Amino acid sequence: MPLNPKQLVAVIGAVMVVIGSFLDWVTVTTGFGDIGVGGMEGDGKLTVAFGGLALLALLALLLKPTSGGATLALILLLIAGVVLAIGYSNVSDSVNSVESDIARASVGIGLYVGVVGAVLGVIGSIAWLKSLGKTTTQTTTSTPLPPPALA
Repeated sequence: MPLNPKQLVAVIGAVMVVIGSFLDWVTVTTGFGDIGVGGMEGDGKLTVAFGGLALLALLALLLKPTSGGATLALILLLIAGVVLAIGYSNVSDSVNSVESDIARASVGIGLYVGVVGAVLGVIGSIAWLKSLGKTTTQTTTSTPLPPPALA
């Protein structure tokens, strides 16, 4: 079953949140090489859980489309996005406060991948949720015809 663009954006976003959770959230560059601190050493455990559950909810929607499943995925991706945004802010503040001639710290690729994934996942989930609302059938009431007149 091929995915439509809305579904694809939502699923790719959730996958990016999960992948970003495992990548480096902080990178320290020294004369000896780069040292990375992965997301799983901190809040990445939360983002992988929320992103993974959102991915499962999105995949379940492929089998049985429901607005409840789309809403659940949207909420999970929003929570993951908030955790990632807070993580980015904290890491960015810490990186900016470090001054050293020996090492340079920077925000790692995992936070960027995760934040972009959360944004894509939320946008895709909202679009998916809206498309589910459009596919519902509406019943119309018809007015019965009057009985034939007798002559």
